[in-house]
Amino acid sequence: GQQTGRQRRVSMHMTRRLPEQDDVINTGLKARYQMLLQAVNGAAVRNGGWERCNIREILEDGADLGVACSRVMTHFCWSPEEGGGPFTEVVVVVVNYSPHTVTARISSKVGSQGTCMLQQLLQGRDIILSDRLSPHSIPISVETFTGEGVRLILQPWTSHIFDIIEK
Repeated sequence: GQQTGRQRRVSMHMTRRLPEQDDVINTGLKARYQMLLQAVNGAAVRNGGWERCNIREILEDGADLGVACSRVMTHFCWSPEEGGGPFTEVVVVVVNYSPHTVTARISSKVGSQGTCMLQQLLQGRDIILSDRLSPHSIPISVETFTGEGVRLILQPWTSHIFDIIEK
C-alpha cells in the first residue's frame, strides 16, 4: 500500500482495509515510486560492481574543510559487457540523509579497480552526470570525477542516481 500512497498500516490478518480512494492522501507517491523503481532497473545497479566514493564537505566558495562528510552516502557502480569487457553502464548514487543542505566534492577512490577501468575507458573524453530522478545534468570531465571531485549542492533528504554518459 505504501507505493500507492496509503497512509494507514493495517495488520495483514485483519483484512479490513479502507477503499483506496478513502485512504490515499498523497497521490504523488505512486508516480514517485514508479520513477524510483524504473531508475534502479538497470544492469549496473542490479548486478554490477560497487565501490564507495570519496566525499568531502566544502564551503560555498569551494574551500575544502578537510574532513569526510558523514551526512551523505555515495557510491558508484558499473556493469561490464558480457565476458568482462568495458563498461556498458556506469551509475553514481548520492543520498543526503540529513535535514541540512550539504555542499560537497564527490570523487572516485584513487587506485581502485573501478576507478582504473573508468579512467581507461573514458580518458580525455567529456562526460555528463545525468540524473535519473530529475531533469538535472552536470557536464564534467573524467579527470574531475577521478581527481579533485565533482562539486554538488545536495538539498536535505534528497537522492540522485546519475548515469555517466559521454557528451
